[in-house]
Amino acid sequence: DGVPPERAHPRSDEPKPAVRPPALRRPAPAQRQPSVSIEPYASAGEFVQIVQVSRKDKRLSKMAALQDGLAVKVKDTDPDPLDADIEVYRGNRRIGKFKDLPVDSVLAVAGRSGKRYEIVLMRIYDDSETIVVGLRPGRTLTLPEQLLKVVKISCGDRRLPKRALLLDDLLVKINDTDRRPDDADLEVYLGTRRIGKFYDVPVGRPIIVMGRSNQLYEIVLTKIDDSTETVRVGLRRRILASTR
Repeated sequence: DGVPPERAHPRSDEPKPAVRPPALRRPAPAQRQPSVSIEPYASAGEFVQIVQVSRKDKRLSKMAALQDGLAVKVKDTDPDPLDADIEVYRGNRRIGKFKDLPVDSVLAVAGRSGKRYEIVLMRIYDDSETIVVGLRPGRTLTLPEQLLKVVKISCGDRRLPKRALLLDDLLVKINDTDRRPDDADLEVYLGTRRIGKFYDVPVGRPIIVMGRSNQLYEIVLTKIDDSTETVRVGLRRRILASTR
């Protein structure tokens, strides 16, 4: 584990040296992609599944199945700063596109059963465009009851805007709503840059974001009216309860 594919097979006529994985450069906080939380030094013992996916290494596929109908696909990697673009699927449907994720990024997702999980980007090998991803159960959250801000947006009611500014330079946009089950498709921006597209988001399921100040927040739908394609969106701080 941890050895990039291109160095995994030294010449048979030479003694095998002690091989170390390449150094992983962590970008400065201001460079981190704010669509997900960043949690350094995750322990491998936390994960129920660890997979590798690659765009260049033909021994690996670009997409790998996880538990509970989830799957992850690598789209691109970059060396400076070291980051990756990935997509997350539930069944055959893409439920998230994430760009410029550094190592230790954590994506909060729900499986086909409705159970919550976290997908953690553990390693990036840019030379072979390979990433290592871990899946673990979603952990207990201690959340303040009070929402910091609530906005109403719509793509069917012309009296309401399609997008609205929250706090800390975060902005949310509505693209679509559905009935049975009630859910919505949203986009999240930091300033003028889109940092995430989220599909089939129900009432109460948080979208983890990081504001301009590096404060973690949760964007949560509090109401969906499919007849007018209108949603009410709240913002609250995210606080992780200690689990170790």
